[in-house]
Amino acid sequence: MRGYGRGRSSRPGTGVAATRGTIIIGASSVPIDAQELLLGSALLSDPPSSECLIKGTVDRNGERIYHLPGQLSYEQIDMTKKPGERWLCSEAEAEATGWRKAAR
Repeated sequence: MRGYGRGRSSRPGTGVAATRGTIIIGASSVPIDAQELLLGSALLSDPPSSECLIKGTVDRNGERIYHLPGQLSYEQIDMTKKPGERWLCSEAEAEATGWRKAAR
């Protein structure tokens, strides 16, 4: 693996050159600044559908937190385009993609 990721060296066993522009498919998480491009309509001030009412926010520490309708803070959350915010359709989706439930 020596040299992998340095300029134009080849990835072992593949014969494929690795460059700074190499795209890695199947990443386990997406940088917050790339989410708007990738999620498109998921970043709306209004839910994309009546089934996707869970609000996903990012706190000051970068922690992803989801809020359910009826929770204390749910109505106060303004879902305008802030980095990392998104609408989620189920708790299972939220947890599978790295969000934790708000305490209240």
